[in-house]
Formats: sequence, C-alpha cells, structure tokens
Amino acid sequence: GIEKGMLERVFDLFTQDQNGAGQQNGGLGIGLSIVRTMAEMHDGTVSAASDGEGCGSEFLLRLPIVTSVNQPAVQLQVVRGGQPKQIMIVDDNFDAAEAMGILLELHGHVITLARDAEQALALATAVMPDVFLIDIGLPGMSGHALARELRNLPCDQPRHLLAVTGFGQAEDLQQSFTAGFDDHLVKPVSLDTLLKRLAAFTPGITSAQRSA
Repeated sequence: GIEKGMLERVFDLFTQDQNGAGQQNGGLGIGLSIVRTMAEMHDGTVSAASDGEGCGSEFLLRLPIVTSVNQPAVQLQVVRGGQPKQIMIVDDNFDAAEAMGILLELHGHVITLARDAEQALALATAVMPDVFLIDIGLPGMSGHALARELRNLPCDQPRHLLAVTGFGQAEDLQQSFTAGFDDHLVKPVSLDTLLKRLAAFTPGITSAQRSA
C-alpha cells in the first residue's frame, strides 16, 4: 500500500516510499515517472489509489481510444523542455543516469552518459554537448573540479553546466557557482523542474545575450 501523502509524489523522479514494508532492495524511483511520461505522450493519464500501508494499491492508466483506421503516422516531438539539446549526464550511479537519460530522450534530447569526470572530459573533447548534468560526489575528480576543467576547454559555443546532487546547503550552492556551474539542482529532482531548466537554456546564446 501507499500512504495518502505519497499518492501524487510516487510519479515524481527519484521518489521512493521509504516506509514501505519489506523493501529490501528498493528501485531508483524512476519507473513510475517513465510510465507517466509515456502516458502523457499518448494524451493519456495515470493515477494511483490506496488506503494506506498494508491495504494494496491500484494504478489506473487511461488512454484515448483510436476510432479511425486511417490515423496519420505518429511523430515524436518534444513535449516539454524546449529545443532538443545534446546532453551529457555524468554520474557514477549508472543505472540512475541511464534511466534519467531515457526520460530526457522521450522528450527529444540526445543523451551521452559518463561514469566519472575523466570519461566525461574525454567524450567532451571529441564532441562538446550543449548541456552537462553533473553529480558532485564523483569518484576521483569531483564534479566541481570537472566543471572547472570543462570551462577551460576550447569551445565555439557556450556550454551549460547543471549540478545535480544531494548536497543542498547554501554553501554547497556557492561552491557550485564558484566552480563554474550555471545552476544547482538538489536530488530528488522532478522531471518538470529539469525540463524547465533545460528549456531556459538556448544553445549558442550566452548568459549576457539572454539578459539583454
């Protein structure tokens, strides 16, 4: 079962019910977010209902009925998040990074994954993405050090660096901005929040140009 206060939150990215009985190896808190995203892409909805822990749960998926046999071909398009972007996700939790990448790909973005800072630098040297989503607590070189290295790489177009981390104190935000990050998101990050931040950045447009 699911506690009443969790019924809406279970569809948010990286959300897990920590009070669930018998959860020895919980998931990443991503599956239901993917379900909701795919339902909405088909003009459908998904909802959850439960009377609480121990009472079971019911999930209701509603999809529109196709009444014509001559429907035009479905075209994938960005639902939210603005212009499609080349995005690199840098996180040593590769399962979580891969799942986040799937969600962003569903919204039209092109995803590259890196397990650590060294791999990210090697990949960025070959092809520079528009946006980096970087975990701070990386093994070896930290996310802050990676941000500094990325800022020093030659690049014709401005790159957008977002820290995606569990560290959310005021000093953590200041350290991120000092290291060269443009934004600091605290896990768990909702998909809506992430897409809005991505939509606010236009590749090829500098911060000064956006402010003008």
